[in-house]
Amino acid sequence: MYPPSAFHGQQPWRPYLRLVGHSVQGYGLAWSARKEGYLLSGSTDARICLWDTNSGGGTGIGNVVRPLQVFQGHPSAVTDLGLHSDSDELFGSVGNDGQLLIWDYRASTAPTQTVKVNDKSWVNCLAFEPLNKELVAVGSGDGTLALHDLRKLSQPLHKLLTHEGDVHHVEWDSNCATKLASSGDYNTVKVWDLTRIDTQEDATSASGPAPPLSRCLLMLSIQAWYLIFHGVRSWRG
Repeated sequence: MYPPSAFHGQQPWRPYLRLVGHSVQGYGLAWSARKEGYLLSGSTDARICLWDTNSGGGTGIGNVVRPLQVFQGHPSAVTDLGLHSDSDELFGSVGNDGQLLIWDYRASTAPTQTVKVNDKSWVNCLAFEPLNKELVAVGSGDGTLALHDLRKLSQPLHKLLTHEGDVHHVEWDSNCATKLASSGDYNTVKVWDLTRIDTQEDATSASGPAPPLSRCLLMLSIQAWYLIFHGVRSWRG
């Protein structure tokens, strides 16, 4: 971890904390909005680490911090993590195994819920809806964006056929429970309005893939690997 001052000046960057717990490269990082200094990380080593970055101790350069807890439930790479906005302990993870895992680190280091959200592809990203506490969105490598209810994870509420290629990131509008944005391959960001879902179509039908259920309000062509939205004001499509 680097302080903001590390990015200014001519001196080589020097971390003030080194989080030691993974054996290979990582992907997902998620800060807790409710517990200052708490951080989750995922990795190709299939491990999820929970850190308290305030526990480094000392003031030297590169102090080593070990994880508070290590979680294992995915058989392969963990690609993204998300903390529930209404709980200090609840979080989710997705991975190359096509699964969504829900965890409660008060209970154990094993997942409390497991669901296969994509039988054909890896899953790249997830995001809990900050206003409706029961919804989570997951984006996959086959261009689909699925909406799940935490009370019944076995079947998606809806599936949006969003992008050609991978869905790399998904983000909810923090001021409007029915709008979310997704970024994908080919430098695209799409903003969706879930109130326009066609209720005559059954997204969970076993007869075939679900059609596009939501209207795309806006499509941008940019370098779209990550989405960052400010929580103070609503972004609008």
